[in-house]
Amino acid sequence: PLVLFKNTDAEYCLTPALTRRRETVPQYDLSPQERKMNLEDCFAVTQNVTGKTVIVVDDIFTTGATMEEAAQTLKNAGAVEVYGLAFCGSIENYGQIQ
Repeated sequence: PLVLFKNTDAEYCLTPALTRRRETVPQYDLSPQERKMNLEDCFAVTQNVTGKTVIVVDDIFTTGATMEEAAQTLKNAGAVEVYGLAFCGSIENYGQIQ
């Protein structure tokens, strides 16, 4: 994995906290609503996130469906705050998901 930062006191560290519990179809040909449905309940939390602030890192942000589903899964597992960081993206469809 790519390490973005590391605190020598181990207060901040990169730890994979999500995994896919099922396969999904590629998102690129799906509408915003289809993307949301495609990702519904696809993530599982693999680390204790109770009371923690989590940053979700993804390669691309298009409609926000992946970030939204990841954040909801983490919050359901007890994360206090969830932030998203994407390396590139398009916001042309953002806000169309209900």
